[in-house]
Amino acid sequence: MGVLNLEGKTPETLKKTFDSQRKRNINKAINYGVKVRFLERDEFNLFLDLYRETEERAGFVSKTDDYFYNFIDTYGDKVLVPLAYIDLDEYVLKLQQELNDKENRRDQMMAKENKSDKQMKKIAELDKQIDHDQHEL
Repeated sequence: MGVLNLEGKTPETLKKTFDSQRKRNINKAINYGVKVRFLERDEFNLFLDLYRETEERAGFVSKTDDYFYNFIDTYGDKVLVPLAYIDLDEYVLKLQQELNDKENRRDQMMAKENKSDKQMKKIAELDKQIDHDQHEL
């Protein structure tokens, strides 16, 4: 674990210091609308459920539930347990809006007569994006 001094840094300047994989993951999280909130003590079982699933999947055994609860009770509000999640209703709405926008652009391009090869390539690319978005929905 480490500590990073964020004083005087913007999200943009901080992001520039990351390697390409981290930047890609950040962009993906933004695209999916990932949000983060901190769990309260009475919600800590959400963390433990995910943690136990990971233990089982990865084949390791770690600390007991009591260990974690004692940790929280000892350190109180100094313990922050983040939960990252996607608001699916919001994400589906965003995808649907993007899909509608792409379909409208494609339809406008298709309505033009005497389309150039460049325009046909743009239409084909929009069709690929539309297919992808429909699959995501």
